[in-house]
Amino acid sequence: MTDMAAAEKDLPKPLGHDQLWVKVVEILSPLIGQTHAAAAAVTLWSFVHGMLTLERANLLRGKKPSDVSGFGIAAFLKGLTF
Repeated sequence: MTDMAAAEKDLPKPLGHDQLWVKVVEILSPLIGQTHAAAAAVTLWSFVHGMLTLERANLLRGKKPSDVSGFGIAAFLKGLTF
């Protein structure tokens, strides 16, 4: 993990991940409401980042993130209805 603001200070705007962030918030807003969409987006990003980190550390016991992420994404989406 790095400080993205420092790493990206000289890059042109908008950045691809900035555009992705806006799109994810747009998708999540109707599901959970504008008030909670940013928190949901961070939660989703954390889940995906964690899966890839587990894979890199070889802690998925030979499985790929896609083998186990479907359940996690389904649980995340179902949980948005709190």
